[in-house]
Amino acid sequence: MAKYEIQLPRYVLLKRLSNGKEAFYFNPPSWARRKDGCPVSSEALPNDISEMQSRAATLNGRLDAFRLGTDVSTGPKEGTIDWLVEWFLRNPKVLEKAPKTIQFYEDGCKLLANHKLDGPRGEKGKGKRLGDFSIKLITAPMADAIYERIQYNDKGKRRLTTANAVIRTASRMFNLAVRRGYVDSNPFEKMELSHSKNKTVATTREQLMRFVAKADELGKPSMALAALLTYEFTIRQVDVLSRLSWSDYDGDTIRIYHHKTEKTLDMPLFDAEGPLFPELTERLNSATRRGPLIVMRDDIDGRRKEYLPYKISGFQHSFRKVADLAGLPKDFTFLGLRHGGMTEMGDAELTDQEMIAVSTRTQDTLRIYANQTTQQRQNGLRKRRNFVTSREQE
Repeated sequence: MAKYEIQLPRYVLLKRLSNGKEAFYFNPPSWARRKDGCPVSSEALPNDISEMQSRAATLNGRLDAFRLGTDVSTGPKEGTIDWLVEWFLRNPKVLEKAPKTIQFYEDGCKLLANHKLDGPRGEKGKGKRLGDFSIKLITAPMADAIYERIQYNDKGKRRLTTANAVIRTASRMFNLAVRRGYVDSNPFEKMELSHSKNKTVATTREQLMRFVAKADELGKPSMALAALLTYEFTIRQVDVLSRLSWSDYDGDTIRIYHHKTEKTLDMPLFDAEGPLFPELTERLNSATRRGPLIVMRDDIDGRRKEYLPYKISGFQHSFRKVADLAGLPKDFTFLGLRHGGMTEMGDAELTDQEMIAVSTRTQDTLRIYANQTTQQRQNGLRKRRNFVTSREQE
């Protein structure tokens, strides 16, 4: 089969067969394969381009309808919210995003489309699904009412973070719809979203070291290492537990991948004056390598008879237990370690550009547009090391 200069539909792969030929395959996402009742599965597609595209469109339509809970056989009616959601999730500007962002959009769209407009708060609505409404009937006052209602689940429990995520997704979707000419204005634009009063408290280095000491005392060196890595490099929990591997560490640098920004940074551990992270470097060099990941569970799994990576829920449980035994406050959290690391950089008077170069912050966040360099990282990290050293000597 000749090479085709085409944009493959969603979930369509072009595979090379053992005989050297190539063939199209429809490969639905893992969540669809795991769910009962999903109307699509993996299948070989026709070699003819137009036939392949037609079949892929049918399968993707069924998959979208299944995800949104609409009629799989007919699909959403043109001009409805369900129809707009299907168009939005197929939009190239959405598909170019990271998988986690796409999942974020899909979850928000599903909640929005399945929202019932009638029924008292805290009870399951018996009215019409929002997904069945025409997109041109959604007004700003209706958007405000939707936001008020989706802040509470069926049991009356508030879910503010989820509601805010839904509104941000809806605003993004309607912005694209306005540009395409489907609607004249965005009813979800410039909404005043509420925010939780439970703000993340930045961890101090003194608290970090208390946690590290207690983890070592309890025979949990992996917990100590995870905390140090997170604080020093402001890494997200999923990246430090699931992605940071020994192949990323060569003794002089450590390669940090930030899945949210899809950026990889080679972080120097030394400069001309010596180690930038003496405690962390010493721990990395002396750590027992129990598997491909740097952070692995400290005990052998009883069933599989090997060391395994942490599951997020299990790690969070162990983290809280160590923190409590160390006498740390309840507002000492794993997320607080990232905030603490960033706060320390600010206290050390790193410039905006240096903070961009050594942290997970983006140029948009700091409103600075410039290239990031190894020299900037060394400059920033040396300032931070000097700041920590001066505090220890006080």
